Amino acid sequence: MKNLQKTVMITMALTVAMVVGAESVSATENAKKPAVSKKVTKPLTPWAQSYKYEEEKKYEKAINVIKPYLKKREDVELANMRVAWLEYLQGNYNAAIKGYEKALNINPDSIEAKLGLSLPLMAQKRYREVRRHLNKIIKKSPWNYTAHQRLLAIDEIQGKWKHLTKHAKAVSKRFPSDTATLVYVARGYARQKNKTMAKNVYSRVLLRVPRHNEATNYIKNNK
Repeated sequence: MKNLQKTVMITMALTVAMVVGAESVSATENAKKPAVSKKVTKPLTPWAQSYKYEEEKKYEKAINVIKPYLKKREDVELANMRVAWLEYLQGNYNAAIKGYEKALNINPDSIEAKLGLSLPLMAQKRYREVRRHLNKIIKKSPWNYTAHQRLLAIDEIQGKWKHLTKHAKAVSKRFPSDTATLVYVARGYARQKNKTMAKNVYSRVLLRVPRHNEATNYIKNNK
């Protein structure tokens, strides 16, 4: 009986020692682990929040957070252009036009505002006004790429194929690696039934973009 009690006591002592040892090791390991610092998320500025809302297509919210800046003298030009852009994205073209015009009243030399204004005007098919604004840009910045691209787009919409071809060739000379302009040249020749020149230009398009669908299909269908 005494032997049994002795054995039980020894077993209990060993068990206690193991538990204490395990707790000691666990405490040591925890002490070695670096403390995990919680990241503090800084609140977004109104401008950053506006861009975030735009990405989420919450355009009205994107406008609302910018509205206070329409009253701040140093930010009013940028705020007007920002609101105008967001109105344009919603298809509110008249509101967009008003916003860009306000920006231009503040800064008549703004190329950015003139380019912005061309978008809702194009959406409303007011091509004469678009040309007027874009030509003002070109007068100050002769080879402004965006202005020329929009004029080329209008030439195509209005079916001015000879003018489109001539204009696109001039732009392509200034931007020789640009594919979009070269495609306009090819389309101009194709619409004038000049297959030889169209194929030649589309071949040059394929040098720049080997899998260009339009160029590939034209050459394939006009052998």
